[in-house]
Amino acid sequence: MIDFQTPSQSLLTRVASASGVAVDVLKAVWPVHNFTGTLPADLLDVMVAEDQWVAKLDGRSVMQRPTIASLIDSTVLADALKD
Repeated sequence: MIDFQTPSQSLLTRVASASGVAVDVLKAVWPVHNFTGTLPADLLDVMVAEDQWVAKLDGRSVMQRPTIASLIDSTVLADALKD
């Protein structure tokens, strides 16, 4: 099992490669993240607020709340947590 709370150098290297973020930066910001393995209760609210920011950067219209809600699929997590 991968320990996301105290990541190994190989995990940081893999994340750096996939994200294009330097390993040193990842090490510095990693402690402020929380890897609970759940969907937070305020996920939709956060996504709605974030989309307003991203839409402005992209020069597009803001997505409506129901559209954003349709992007959240809790069935994958539910399947993973079975047993």
